[in-house]
Amino acid sequence: MRSPANMQIIQLDITNACFNKCSNCSRFCGNHNQPFFMDWNTFRRACESLYDYPGMIGIMGGEPTLHPEFDRFVKFYENCFRRGTKMTENVSEPVTDICQHRNANWEFAKGKKRGLWTSFGPGYEKHYELIRNVFEYQCVNDHKHPGLHQAIQVTYKELGIPDDEFIRLRDSCWLQNKWSASITPKGAFFCEVAGALDMLFGGPGGWPVERGWWRRKPEDFGDQLKWCEMCGFCLPVPSGVSNLETDIVSPEWDKKLEAIGSTKKRVVIDLAKYDRSKYSVNSSPEPYLIGSSKDARASQDTTQCLALNKLVMVMVNIGQYDQLERTLPYSVKEADHVIVVTEPTDIKTQEICQRLGATVVLSDRKEFGGAVFNKGALLNDGISLAVKEYKIKWILLTDSDIIFPEGFRKQVVGKIYNPGTLYFAERICVPSEKVNQFMSAAINIRRWPQDDVHSNRKAWGYFQLFNVGASALKGRGTVYSEEYLSAGYVDKEFLNLWPNDRRYFTGIRVVHIDHGGRGQNWHGEV
Repeated sequence: MRSPANMQIIQLDITNACFNKCSNCSRFCGNHNQPFFMDWNTFRRACESLYDYPGMIGIMGGEPTLHPEFDRFVKFYENCFRRGTKMTENVSEPVTDICQHRNANWEFAKGKKRGLWTSFGPGYEKHYELIRNVFEYQCVNDHKHPGLHQAIQVTYKELGIPDDEFIRLRDSCWLQNKWSASITPKGAFFCEVAGALDMLFGGPGGWPVERGWWRRKPEDFGDQLKWCEMCGFCLPVPSGVSNLETDIVSPEWDKKLEAIGSTKKRVVIDLAKYDRSKYSVNSSPEPYLIGSSKDARASQDTTQCLALNKLVMVMVNIGQYDQLERTLPYSVKEADHVIVVTEPTDIKTQEICQRLGATVVLSDRKEFGGAVFNKGALLNDGISLAVKEYKIKWILLTDSDIIFPEGFRKQVVGKIYNPGTLYFAERICVPSEKVNQFMSAAINIRRWPQDDVHSNRKAWGYFQLFNVGASALKGRGTVYSEEYLSAGYVDKEFLNLWPNDRRYFTGIRVVHIDHGGRGQNWHGEV
């Protein structure tokens, strides 16, 4: 056995993983009504106790992202363990396959300090911005693949393994020697499974969570070693198909689970038919999902659940009828929904939208706050409808003089974006009189020369793809500022909410109808 000081990871078990699946919290715990959430003071002490621990500090559960204070915990944790490490991936890069991205960027490696163990779900999506910004390593498993999980709810005595042999197996257990100790709401443990079993069966708890607890030697483990007698990680045992959500247990374990009211599905080993020669002892942390590859840790379904799958555009148009009639057919073809904000007196814009299939938002806030043209207020009215009506978080703000080329939607949807990033495209300015020729000739838009990168490859208002839940927007009251008296510079104020390294050029090009000099219509029609 090894001291936790010599192990690769110490886990902070903030939503303890036990053996009942609770419908009210979508995770495994020992009591249906009282999930085992770690409290703030314990978490703070846990982080402080590991200040000089040389290995990785992981956050796990159950599903840790469901903890009600996950955001607070992780921000404190990041501050404690930021030293000496830096993210090696571009955290703004859109992800098209989360499993492939994980294998390329989130693998375990020496020197990585911050790790997350997750099975995804609504908590992961809710905290995705924070997760992408903090965790260098992610151990992901959505449990949808048919990989094999080793049975751990087995006792050595039931298998007929002699005491002296068990001691040798226990002392060479890969989980304790190579992987992780843990801190649970009940204290510190030399092994994460020992901590989980203590929670499940109402054990005496672990060591005090204090500086240096992890320096204990095996001879100091004491009564915690009794939990090894109930664990099958170091034993030659069968494996079960993980996505069936059915555990393989020994008869003694079955009785214990029944006694605490566990409703988890399980199959009891027939000890009379147990043949040790059919099984080997696992000795490595990687193949605990025996028979499956790393590519099976997350299915394409999980990517799709996290991805942007509905494209909603919001724009303002007042008085620019010819322009809208030329651009709107392209927008409605490429987007799931197009919302056009106009004023009640602009009947022509309303007719165009009705005929071409866009949703109209009528707003009387053009002159809100004494403005000549309050574009921010108008956009906010469109954004509000998009969020309430379509139940979406990602919105693409654009202008009514922008044409989205054929195939644009395929370039955007189906990818996982970081809510902490503002995504933008570049525009190619085409003179108004040449637009029809440009589009009908099917000119390769990627080959068209860019005449002004400074003005046309920035996150201006012609293309701002953002998440309404972004941390950059918290506490603002409104998404767009309503303080500007004209349409000028309000989009610059919006993009400045994101630092430079959180503005991501998508590589996408759109067509801008060049209809005048810079600033034209900022004080009136748009």
